[in-house]
Amino acid sequence: MEKKQEIENLERTESWLMLAEKLLCNKVIHRVKWQYWYADSEDREEWGVHSTGLVLDIFDPETEKYSTVYVSQDDEQNGPGALVVQYEKGNGKQKHMEQKTLPVNVDDYDEYSKNLKEAGKNRWQLRAHMDDNK
Repeated sequence: MEKKQEIENLERTESWLMLAEKLLCNKVIHRVKWQYWYADSEDREEWGVHSTGLVLDIFDPETEKYSTVYVSQDDEQNGPGALVVQYEKGNGKQKHMEQKTLPVNVDDYDEYSKNLKEAGKNRWQLRAHMDDNK
């Protein structure tokens, strides 16, 4: 690769890193939920995308403003994508990396809330029931 192209690639990467840091660093995840990629059912029909994706509502303590982060399957936002989270587990010699994948097509948050209400439950009652059945 010639020097000019190499510098352009470095600058492109640095500009994306700067934007990602500005948008994501030092923020607080306020809420997580799955929601339809297209909120309007007519849009879902028109575009043929009926799946849900993970949404993170984040708060910036410095500006006191909220933002929303969607996980997309590509950079053209053609549909939701899965999020892979890697994390450390254990201590000392037992320390190792594990990962979990947060998938697409989990119930839309509004539908989930409606179904919980119809079942006469709240999230904490459901979690207690899940714990009892382990």
